[in-house]
Amino acid sequence: MTRVLFVVSAADRWTLRDGEVHPSGFWGEELAVPHKVFTGAGGRPRSRRPAERPRPSTG
Repeated sequence: MTRVLFVVSAADRWTLRDGEVHPSGFWGEELAVPHKVFTGAGGRPRSRRPAERPRPSTG
């Protein structure tokens, strides 16, 4: 079984090492459509936020 990890952040901007700031964000469809495709193909997509600790695996 293929496993896919989506890392999702609520950040509205990314600050680079040189201090340059870039806007960020995502549209719901950018997450929902790939999730549906991977699930339909038998995959196990999971979503996590960068600061979230992973739960123990159940499979």
